[in-house]
Amino acid sequence: MGRKVRSYNQLRHESLTAQAKVVLNRFFYNGIGQVIQKGLHSLTPYTAYLQSVYYRYNERGWLTSINNSTLSDDGGYTNSAGNAAFGMEIAYQGTSTGRPQYNGNISTVKWKQGRTDLSLPLPGQQSYDYDYDRLNRLTAAVSTSSAAKDGFYNEALTYDQMGNITALGRNEKVSGVKTQIDTLSYSYNGNRLTRVDDASAYNGLAGFTDGVQVANEYTYDGNANMRKDLNKGITSINYNMLNLPESITVNGNTVTYTYDASGRKLKKVFTAGSNITTTEYIGGIQYTNGAIDFIQNEEGRARLSGTVYKYEYDLKDHLGNTRTTVTWDAADATQLTPKILQQNDYYAFGLSIKSLEPNVPSPKNQYLYNGKELQDETGLYDYGARLYDPVIGRWTNCDPHASSYFSISSYSYVNNNPITSIDPDGRDLIVLSAPTHAGGYGHAAVLIGNDKTGYKYYSKNGTTEHKGAWGASDKHPVVGRKYASLKEFEASEDNKKDGPYEKAYELKTDEATDKKMEEAAKKAVESDYNVLANSCIDVASDALHAGRFDNGTGPKVFGIIPNTYLTPIPNVRFKAIIKNNPGGVLLILPQPKKKREGTVTVGPLSKPTVIPDNEKKP
Repeated sequence: MGRKVRSYNQLRHESLTAQAKVVLNRFFYNGIGQVIQKGLHSLTPYTAYLQSVYYRYNERGWLTSINNSTLSDDGGYTNSAGNAAFGMEIAYQGTSTGRPQYNGNISTVKWKQGRTDLSLPLPGQQSYDYDYDRLNRLTAAVSTSSAAKDGFYNEALTYDQMGNITALGRNEKVSGVKTQIDTLSYSYNGNRLTRVDDASAYNGLAGFTDGVQVANEYTYDGNANMRKDLNKGITSINYNMLNLPESITVNGNTVTYTYDASGRKLKKVFTAGSNITTTEYIGGIQYTNGAIDFIQNEEGRARLSGTVYKYEYDLKDHLGNTRTTVTWDAADATQLTPKILQQNDYYAFGLSIKSLEPNVPSPKNQYLYNGKELQDETGLYDYGARLYDPVIGRWTNCDPHASSYFSISSYSYVNNNPITSIDPDGRDLIVLSAPTHAGGYGHAAVLIGNDKTGYKYYSKNGTTEHKGAWGASDKHPVVGRKYASLKEFEASEDNKKDGPYEKAYELKTDEATDKKMEEAAKKAVESDYNVLANSCIDVASDALHAGRFDNGTGPKVFGIIPNTYLTPIPNVRFKAIIKNNPGGVLLILPQPKKKREGTVTVGPLSKPTVIPDNEKKP
């Protein structure tokens, strides 16, 4: 089936003897390919692991639990790990505290962190109940730290018609007391933020810092990139040709960045007076001032301590947020006793909840919200394509896809639904739909990539001779044809020939996922055509499955495709893909001007007058 089973890692420092080989992860699957258990770190595979993480799903394939929110061993129903360091439960409609959601929005999340010291009792369970407006935008997050809704970490938001946040209220637990730390009001010029004011009486370090009170606290360049954020002390941001920041001046200090030709960050230099800190990013190895700091891997990192690498594992929630960082207790030679290094909890838009973070180690893990790097110098997250401010819930740059969905503010984060959606690095899987093709059954294809590095197009168009229900596929001469942008694809012969595509559903991905989806789409295009089991929709289906998205599951179709929950009808599947993958963006694509039909209407009550073919004008 091509499923990943395990990953190994073995490291050594310079010319020293190599360390023992470790199993980074071991995956277990259910019958439909969903991961139900993941073992992390083992010196003796197939026996025991430092952490075992259990995943459970509902009948629609939506994640319902990671371990459980009590960290109890229930014999494997949701968890059978007695030493679990993090667990959470997710409710959609079956919840006793939150308002039921029936469209994929999350109603309630509950979670619990493990013991930072095994001699201490477990921390209490935390929870959030969420509410949304009719556009699926988050409007309220009500927190519970005990049996009652105490509201220690509440948030409330309002928006304008374009999805710009107009007001944000936020609570925090300060010295044991519920305190409203932010009462923010936002001012705009179009979609560009110009000012944020805080009416709260709180003056501490948590939340928003109202650094100045002037008319234009935020300014922009000609490409709609933010140049100044006076509340953060940012007085200048200069950008390169890819609209990536080259230098930032903040509180009198400077941060400079170096990139390769594709926009991948290679180096960051922070200068504060005579102190210079250089961070280099080379193939997953991060250097600080020329010395290896750590080596990243798919489950966290291996940090260099003296001459030995110590593995650290990031336990993540459903959004990929790092919640707990663990390693093993040095006193245990088997490396099976977990030691919690760091715990992180977040408000909805990614701001850390300070009072719930007891451990702040040195050096701190900076790869936190969505697994992205928090830039301490500016307080902004680096998503690769753009910088993000979790305090106010907005991007600093205009979305490069803004022209594709002009009804949404190009600075809003994940269409203001951060509970179910992420934006890993600006990459996309775009499922295309031409609903009038094939006698009204429709045609589907995919674009994979982004506006920075381009898109690859995959389409399967029936049999070679355009007849028959099966046979050699009619594929494009170039499988995975490259387009620099969506606009270039819209004007292409591929769109005219195969479409024109009327709708597209955009799902956010990352670079590693894109590679898996490209391989799956290419394999599907090049395989033989079968109208029931291997048609155009299966290119999209296989790509979605490779990216761990729902590929349009629905009611069983008896007598058509035995033992499957996937209909072969592209139009029906396209609707199911949208329904089963909440958090994406539905795009309405521009259509070419229709040719003259040869009929005119004279007056509202007249019948159409048919123009004979030999009299038709060009």
